[in-house]
Amino acid sequence: MEWLNNYEEDLRRVFARVKDVAAGFPAPLDRESLSYLSHFDPCLEHSSKNYICYLLPFWLMGQADVKPTVCRDLAAANVMAMLHFFIIDDAMDTDDGRRWLYLPAGQLFYEAFQDCYRQHFPAASPLWELYKNYIRDWAEQVVSERINGTSPGDWAAIARKAGPLKLSSSAVLLLSGAGDRIPDISEAVDLVLTTLQLADDWADWKDDLNVEGNNALLALIREKLQLGKDERLTAEAVKQAVYVDKALADYVSLANLNRERLAQIENAPVHLTAFHDYICNRLEEDAKQIESSRMMLEQGGLSYWLSKLVK
Repeated sequence: MEWLNNYEEDLRRVFARVKDVAAGFPAPLDRESLSYLSHFDPCLEHSSKNYICYLLPFWLMGQADVKPTVCRDLAAANVMAMLHFFIIDDAMDTDDGRRWLYLPAGQLFYEAFQDCYRQHFPAASPLWELYKNYIRDWAEQVVSERINGTSPGDWAAIARKAGPLKLSSSAVLLLSGAGDRIPDISEAVDLVLTTLQLADDWADWKDDLNVEGNNALLALIREKLQLGKDERLTAEAVKQAVYVDKALADYVSLANLNRERLAQIENAPVHLTAFHDYICNRLEEDAKQIESSRMMLEQGGLSYWLSKLVK
C-alpha cells in the first residue's frame, strides 16, 4: 500500500502539528479537543482512518511542483477542517449534553485551518472562490440529505457533502501553476469520495437504520423493495436483501462504475487511484464471501456446516 506507506512519517508530523494547535486552546477546550482528535489519529490502533483527508495533498506531489512542507501544511489544515465539519455533523445528529463544549472547539479548529491556508493564498487568490463553492455545496447537500434522503445513483450529491476536502487538491494545483487541471482532479476526487461513502454506508448500515435516508445501501434496498415513505426498513429485510437477494453485489457494481470512470481521467494521481482500488477490492471481497456462503446454503445445510467446521 504505497499510497499509505510512503507517507507514514508525514502523517506523524501532520498530527503532531494538529495536536500542538489543540493543546494551545483555552482550558477545558484543549483537553477535549485532544481527546476528540485521538479518535482520528491514524497512528492509534483503534482510531477512525480518514486517509483521503490526511493524504490527498501528498498524492498530488508527483504531478505538482510543491514542497513536502507545504503539503504538510495543507494536510494539517485538512485535518482541522475535518474536525470542524465532523463536530457540526455530530451536533446536528445528536445532543449528548456536550454540544456546548465541542462547538467552540470546532470553531477554533476552523480558524486554525483558515490560518494555514492564508499563509499560502492571499485574499485575491482564486482559491477562495473555489472554497465558497465547496462550502455552498456542502451546506446544500447536508440540508437536502435530511429532507430528501440519499439516492445511491446521485453521484454528485453524495460527493458534495465532502466538497470542502477538494480545497487541498485545488490548492496544490494552483500553487504548482496547474489550475487548468482542477476540473479533472476534482472529478477524480469526487469519484473516490463517492465510493468511499458507499463503503462507509455498507460498514455502518446497522447504526444507520434509524436515519436510513442518509445511507446509500439502505436507500438502494428500500428502492429495490419499493417501500413507501412511511414504511420502515427492518434489519431483517436488509439481511435478506444482502445475504439472499444479492443486493451487495449490485451495490459493488456502483463502485466499479466509478473505477471505470476514474480510469478514463487522464493523469489521475496514481496513489489516489490505488486508494480507490483498495476500497473497491474490499467491497468485492465482502460480496464474494457473502456469495460463497449463499451458494453453500443452496447446496445444502450439511456442506455449509462442514465448511464452518473446517474453518
